[in-house]
Amino acid sequence: MNNFDHSRLTDSDVSPCKIRKLSNSLSKKQAVTELFSSFVKTHNFCPNLDVQRIHKIIVVKLVERLESKDANDRKFMQGILRRIYLKCINLRPFIRSQYNDVFFRFIFEKNDFLCIAEILDTYYDIIMGFTQPVETEHEQLLFKILLPLHKPPSLPEYFNQLIKCVIALLIQNPSFIEKYLKGLLRIWPKTSITKVTFFLNEIGRILLIKDEQEVKKVLPMVFNHISKCLCNESTKVRIDRIEPTNCITSNITSQISEYTLRLWENYKVLKVIDRNHELIIPIVCPHLLRILIRHLGTPMQSHVSIVLCYLLKMNNTLFRRMTSMCMCVKEPKNAKSSILLEHII
Repeated sequence: MNNFDHSRLTDSDVSPCKIRKLSNSLSKKQAVTELFSSFVKTHNFCPNLDVQRIHKIIVVKLVERLESKDANDRKFMQGILRRIYLKCINLRPFIRSQYNDVFFRFIFEKNDFLCIAEILDTYYDIIMGFTQPVETEHEQLLFKILLPLHKPPSLPEYFNQLIKCVIALLIQNPSFIEKYLKGLLRIWPKTSITKVTFFLNEIGRILLIKDEQEVKKVLPMVFNHISKCLCNESTKVRIDRIEPTNCITSNITSQISEYTLRLWENYKVLKVIDRNHELIIPIVCPHLLRILIRHLGTPMQSHVSIVLCYLLKMNNTLFRRMTSMCMCVKEPKNAKSSILLEHII
C-alpha cells in the first residue's frame, strides 16, 4: 500500500493526546482523514460489523479527495479506498461505480482530472481479482471505459497504468482481442506522433498474449495498419497541417516509420512474426521495399535492410517472389536499390 509522507497514527498510538497533537498540526479535514485511515488499518477493524459504520457518503468524499492537486494526498486517499475495498465486500460494487463515474466525467465532460493514474492503478488489482465467468460489467469496463481513455490528450500521464489494465483483461478474456483491436484502430491518433508511438507499443504488447488462435485472427488487420504506419499513411492529417518546409514533413514521416520498425527489435514480437510469416510477409514486404527505395542514403535504409534480412531468413522463397513482384510493379527501377536488394538477398 502507498503511505503518506507525513507521520501517521498507527494501530498502537491512537490516544487522545496524540490525536490532539495531530489536530493542532493539521487542518481539521486532514486530521479527520488521518484518524479514519488509522481506524481502517487497525487489526480490530471487523468488516462484518464495522461496514455498517462506513456510510457510502464517506466513499464519495474520499473519491472526491482523489482529485487533489497534491500527488501525496492522492496516493493517501488511494490507499484508504483500497483498504476499504479489500475489507468491505458489500461496498465493492459502489466503489467501482464511483470510480466509473470519474472515468465517464473525464471522458465525456472534462479532461482535467488528476487522479486517473491512481484509479487505474487500483483497478488493476481489482481486475486481477476477477473470476470466471466474465460478467457484463467487466466487458463494459474494457470497451466503455479503457478503450475511450485512449482519446484524451493527457494519455501519456496514465498510459502505463492503462495498458496494464487492458492487457490483464485481454489475458483473462482472449475472445475480446479482435473486437478491442478493431476499436483501437478506429480511434487511431491523427494529430499526435507521441500517441501513435503509444498505440504501436500497445499493439506490440497485445500480440504477445499467449493465445495463438485469437492472436492469429487479428494479424492481417494489425499488419495492414502497421504497413500504413511504415509509409506514414495513418497520420496524413498531421502532415497536411504542417506548413513549413518539406524537410520537417520528411522528418515526421521518418520518426513514425522508425518507431514502427522497432517492433522487429522486440525478440518476442519477432517470434510471433516468424510463426506466421506466410501471412505477414506478403502484407509488409511491398511497403518495406517502397521505403527502401525512397530513403536511399539515409539512416532509414539501414533499419529497413535489417527488417528485410529477418524476413528473408524466415522464408527465402516467398521473400524473393515478393521482391520480384514489387520491383516490377510497385516502383520504377533504380540502380542503387537493385544493388542493395541483391546484397540483402
